[in-house]
Amino acid sequence: IDYDGTLEAPSLDSAAGSNSLKYNTSTNEITYESSTRKVKKNIAPATASLYDDVLNLSPSTFEWKNPKSTGTTLGLIAEEVASANSLFASYGPNFEYNNETGRIQRNESGSRVIVDDTIVPVNVNWEAITTALIGKVKSLEQRLSELENQ
Repeated sequence: IDYDGTLEAPSLDSAAGSNSLKYNTSTNEITYESSTRKVKKNIAPATASLYDDVLNLSPSTFEWKNPKSTGTTLGLIAEEVASANSLFASYGPNFEYNNETGRIQRNESGSRVIVDDTIVPVNVNWEAITTALIGKVKSLEQRLSELENQ
């Protein structure tokens, strides 16, 4: 879904249930969110160092360029999040944006203008960050418990 309301959905696939929808800007696919083992493979525990990467995140305040959005927002910047850990961001084509409105530029035929073939951070992967925070809290709880027992 683009700022102007354009919806590109060549396929709609469900992993399971009627959960949140996710739009992939690289493939233009809309899929359902699912977290069951039935849709996953190569499952392995995350490392403690990944949990520590959440400490490298720096919240920012900002205003959206989109004139429909008003006020100051607290959040994270996709490029900065990707620097902390690539799993903390989601990626897509390197679209050209209008510097005044923040909208993706379109050419005469209405297609989105792509700067080059690189894939760049375009959003924050809040599920990954939340999951890493759970791991970090668990490790801090374990450490606290060990200190209390000394």
